[in-house]
Amino acid sequence: MAGMAIRKADIAGRTCIMYDPSHPADSFHHDQIAAHCDDLVSVTVYGVGHDVTTLLAGSANLSEIIDKFRANEIDALKDIVRSIRRQHRLRKRLLLQKAADRHPSVCVKVLNDPQLVAELGHHDISALYSKLFCNFIAQNKPKEAENIVARLSPFICQYRVSFLQEAVADAELQLKNKAVKRWVELCNILKRLVTPIQSLLYRAPKSAHFEIKGYIMTHHNTILVYSTFNGNLIHKAPEILQTGSTERMDLQPLMLILYSGVEIVALYYKGLFLACCIGQNNKVEFKKLPCAEEGNHFIVSGGSINGEFALLLKQRYLSALIFGNVAYDKTQMLGWETFKLRRNLVPG
Repeated sequence: MAGMAIRKADIAGRTCIMYDPSHPADSFHHDQIAAHCDDLVSVTVYGVGHDVTTLLAGSANLSEIIDKFRANEIDALKDIVRSIRRQHRLRKRLLLQKAADRHPSVCVKVLNDPQLVAELGHHDISALYSKLFCNFIAQNKPKEAENIVARLSPFICQYRVSFLQEAVADAELQLKNKAVKRWVELCNILKRLVTPIQSLLYRAPKSAHFEIKGYIMTHHNTILVYSTFNGNLIHKAPEILQTGSTERMDLQPLMLILYSGVEIVALYYKGLFLACCIGQNNKVEFKKLPCAEEGNHFIVSGGSINGEFALLLKQRYLSALIFGNVAYDKTQMLGWETFKLRRNLVPG
């Protein structure tokens, strides 16, 4: 069958599908399977997206659900699923993510509940605050964005806090200059944000310990950058870094530097070289070089062959995926795991 390659012969007996009708992929999968089922029970699980199995995971939950299904107590089965859904932290997180996009101010008020914050955990809370910061910056609300930075600061490294504070300052500058001609406003933004991109490689302080190799270009002809708003590594077209857009406020281009005989991924910020480190849950942090800590969390070069090289984190390959995403766990080096150096971010 087109789309999922399911045939009627693949399905036997009575079938139960639990899905979220509001999620396009879940709804599509349900309809494709249902078209070939003679005996089907559909159980809707709203508000959990494509993570129904995560919601219901656990031997106790599944045992109870299977027992009710086998006994043909479908209403009781639905009551069990409904009860699990209402109490699960996954549903709370997904609802808050939607609220962060649609009603960010309401979402901030909800997150004033310390019990909810503790239940969601540092990782989910950090992701929610990052989303809220992006939305407030996009809405030209620097005061609200500044409040989010204060809430985020316990969860993130000091350098990301500095990046976000600069973005807030630039958002305030845009707000003040709203009535000024557009070209003047852009000049002011660029003056603050665009480090002399063409000459950065030549203006960085010379040191016996550091040698700048260049900016990092992916297999997709994009540049590896750090998103200060979201706190992760992504890759973007270099042209984006030449504009005064919100994206340019967000993005910090990464470079490869030679430090104590090792090529390390880093960025240059206010006269400092900051090594890029990846911690638990792929959390990105920066350490000032020279750094006394062991560099097992640093991203390093795997050596160059014909002008191309791999980037390694704990002997796993860094990969520039489609749609600008970056992964850190590839076991072999293929096309998306190769990188090149670029001397300048702009032509000429």
